[in-house]
Amino acid sequence: VTTQQVTLVCGNTKRITGEHAINTSTLTEKESLRLEPEVHANPKAIEALEQADCIIIGPGNLYCSIIPNFLVQGVTDAIKNSSARVVYNCNLMTKAGHTDNFTVSDFVREIERFIGAGRVNFVTCNDYQKLEENLLKKYAFEGEYPVRVDKAGLTNAQYRILMADLVNREVPTQKKGALLKRTLIRHSPDALAELIVKNCLR
Repeated sequence: VTTQQVTLVCGNTKRITGEHAINTSTLTEKESLRLEPEVHANPKAIEALEQADCIIIGPGNLYCSIIPNFLVQGVTDAIKNSSARVVYNCNLMTKAGHTDNFTVSDFVREIERFIGAGRVNFVTCNDYQKLEENLLKKYAFEGEYPVRVDKAGLTNAQYRILMADLVNREVPTQKKGALLKRTLIRHSPDALAELIVKNCLR
């Protein structure tokens, strides 16, 4: 998204520096998430956004992987000005200390806080009746739960919800010495692609 070197920072009273540190911390000042120094977008990224038929956001860590892209100068303006349809692939599970109790509308609200209200056209969500109970228990032990589709919060939503079985049945293994914890419940790229192609492309 940028060719310049940059550091992700969160917090003013308690400064947290770097993606890994932020990823493993409880965020009490999410609104202070920023890049230091401020950087400009790669012109090729801007061109791609402006010429796109469809802009697909996520899946990924909301505050460490997705929103940092919107903090690069020029990116959100390019998305706002693009005629492309915008698809947001909502997270399957909440993240302790980051998105506790978040529903689908909460995730979308955070995305649109940067790219503009009403800019998301489609939101993909998983059918949680098909998640494996043993995996859900492992997540619940760490305070993480399936992201709920909140009908009340979506009453006036301007985007269309697309639900399907989106979970990858191949559970990854954690490599010894890896700093980042591998997620056990993750999207199936094939199922996600099929859903988007079928419903979101012109």
